[in-house]
Amino acid sequence: MTSEEKEQIVEQMAESAHNAWWQTYIDLGYTSRKAAWGEEFMVPFEQLSERGKEFDRMIMRAILNRLDAEGYRVEAV
Repeated sequence: MTSEEKEQIVEQMAESAHNAWWQTYIDLGYTSRKAAWGEEFMVPFEQLSERGKEFDRMIMRAILNRLDAEGYRVEAV
């Protein structure tokens, strides 16, 4: 997988994971969840600052790297 392909997957995963997390917290009755730097995270991925989006991307990169280290391959279909 090229680095460009990996970043496309990271972006899609970050958006999906963030929005699933956000919806779950809403369903549980939460109305606010702030990052350590004060940004409100209880918004759709598209409304996050670049710093907020990069936080989610960083987690997805770590997951993909771990899967790769374990011999798994993730590919866009």
